[in-house]
Amino acid sequence: MTEPLDILIIDDNPEDREAYRRFLSKAEGPLQIREADTGHDGLAACHAQSPDCILLDYNLPDVNGLEFLTVLAEQHVSQQTAVVMLTGQGNEAIAVEAMKKGAQDYLIKGDISATELGRAVHNAIEKASLLRALEQQRRELARSNRELEQFAYAASHDLQAPLRRTQGFCELLQKRYQGKLDKDADEFIGYIVESVRHMQTLVNDLLNFSRAGSGKIELEPVPFDSVVQRAIDNLDAAIRESGGQVLVDPLPTVPADRTQMIQLLQNLIGNALKYHGQAPPQVHISADQQGEYVRFSIRDNGIGIAEKDAKEIFKIFKRLHGDSEYPGTGIGLATCKKIVERHRGKIWVESRPDQGSVFYFTIPTTMPAS
Repeated sequence: MTEPLDILIIDDNPEDREAYRRFLSKAEGPLQIREADTGHDGLAACHAQSPDCILLDYNLPDVNGLEFLTVLAEQHVSQQTAVVMLTGQGNEAIAVEAMKKGAQDYLIKGDISATELGRAVHNAIEKASLLRALEQQRRELARSNRELEQFAYAASHDLQAPLRRTQGFCELLQKRYQGKLDKDADEFIGYIVESVRHMQTLVNDLLNFSRAGSGKIELEPVPFDSVVQRAIDNLDAAIRESGGQVLVDPLPTVPADRTQMIQLLQNLIGNALKYHGQAPPQVHISADQQGEYVRFSIRDNGIGIAEKDAKEIFKIFKRLHGDSEYPGTGIGLATCKKIVERHRGKIWVESRPDQGSVFYFTIPTTMPAS
C-alpha cells in the first residue's frame, strides 16, 4: 500500500485552510493533511513529523513566511521538506527571496485552483526529492574524497622509510661499483638511482597534497613578508642554480595557516624558477586589496602557458612537459589549489606562451565566524 503524502498547511485563516483541504482532496493518491495556525506551531509540527510538503502562508501572526523559512533552514528541516509559499498579493521580490531561502514554488491565493495547487505540491515534492538526492551524492563524494586523501596520506607516509633505505642502498651501490662493472651496468645503476629519487619526490609531493586537504587549518594573523622570505630561503639552491632573482613588494598581514602559506608560496615561486627559457628567471611578488580579499600575484618571465591549459594545470598529475624538459610530479599546483580553497579563496593563472605567467590567488581578510 502506498504511504500517504504528509501535507502540512500553515495558515492563520481557517477558511483558507479549509479551501486547501478541499482542493487537495481532489488530488490522486492518499494524503495526510495536518494544520497549524502560527509559525511556532508549524515548526513544532515539522519537528514532530517531517512533512512531505508545507503550504506556507506568508502573513502569519507571529512570523512572516521568509522568517519561517530562515528558521526552518537553521534547524535543518528545509532540505527534507518541499515548501509552497502562499500570499494574498503578488510580490516578485518576496517570491525571489522565498526561492532563495528554500521554497520550491510561490502562489497567489486569489488565483489558486485545485489543479494548480495539486500541480504545485507535486512539483515541489519532486524538486525537494532531487535536491535531497544531490545533497546525498555530494556527501558521498566528500566522504569518498576524504577516504582517498586518508589513503594517499597513509600510503605516502608509509612508503617514505623503505624508499629512503632503497635510495641509500642504490647510492651506496653506485659509489662502490661505478667503473668496476661494464658500461651497461653503470648505466642501469644510474637509471635505478634516478628512478628512486623521482619516486621519493613523488611520495613527498603526494604527502604534501594529502596534508593540504586534511586536518584543521590553524588561522592566525600571518605577515606575508616573512612567509615569502621563508619560501625564498627554502629555494635558495634553486635560485642560485638558475641564476634567478626574486623581487618582493611590501606584503600585508592576512589571517591564514602559516605552514600552508609557506608551502603555497614555495610551490609557486619554485615553478616560476623552474619553467624559464634562455633568460634567467625573474620573479615579482606583489599584493593588492580586492574588496574583502587580498589578491597576491607571482609574475615571471618564463615559458608561459597556453590558454587551453590554464585550468588543466591545477588538476593533480597534470603535466604539460616531459621529465627530460622540466622534471616534476604534477602535484604542486593541485596542492596550491587545495590550500587556497581551504582558505576560502581562488587561484588562477593569466599567461601566454613565451610571454611569462602571472599566478594569482586570493585570501579573505577576515577569519570565518567560529
